[in-house]
Amino acid sequence: MFAILILTAVIYADEIKVGDRIELTLKNDNSFRGTVKEVSEDYITLDITFEYPSLNGTLSLKRSFISGVSLLGTIDPDTLKEVLAQKEKVKRLVDKQNSEIKQDKEQQIQQAEKASLDEAEAATEAAKKEDESKKQKSLAEQVDDLAKSLKIVEEFPPGDKWSEAEYKKLKDQFITIKVTLNKEEQRFVENFDIWKKGVEYSEKLKKATEQKPTEEKK
Repeated sequence: MFAILILTAVIYADEIKVGDRIELTLKNDNSFRGTVKEVSEDYITLDITFEYPSLNGTLSLKRSFISGVSLLGTIDPDTLKEVLAQKEKVKRLVDKQNSEIKQDKEQQIQQAEKASLDEAEAATEAAKKEDESKKQKSLAEQVDDLAKSLKIVEEFPPGDKWSEAEYKKLKDQFITIKVTLNKEEQRFVENFDIWKKGVEYSEKLKKATEQKPTEEKK
């Protein structure tokens, strides 16, 4: 407690006037000191800036809560100087705490942003790997399908015996006339789509092979 309390008189609440330095005692036995800043029918407002090192501003108290009023003397210069020094010390401490809190928040935000960025990069990398894996799988499947189609073509060489016309004929016989196909014919019908792809690829490969020597001669 830094303010020197010089009790000059106990007065009634109705006698309080702006500028008085007083101490208000409440019905719950708490008390507050300050300089009267405003007096109204229901409230008394105190300026408590120079009474408490850690507090600033005003405090309004309802008259019905007040049980007693003490008129105080003015604060002497030395005490006022000490109070101001303590208030400055408290202010520096609060500023330091606020600065540390701000730094902590900024650090947390930076960490959260970095974590989000890392997660985004990880997700992007995972998506790339997944996409690459799908491409590789798709390529592997294409190679596998091509190998199967070439094997079917080798098993059923294109010509009069095995052709698209023969496929349609066998299919019509089986569906319309209910003619039973032998194992070889049934296998050809079941694998016709694969066989057709193999034939198309074989023809492309043959054309490419035929064009290459011609280009070399040029």
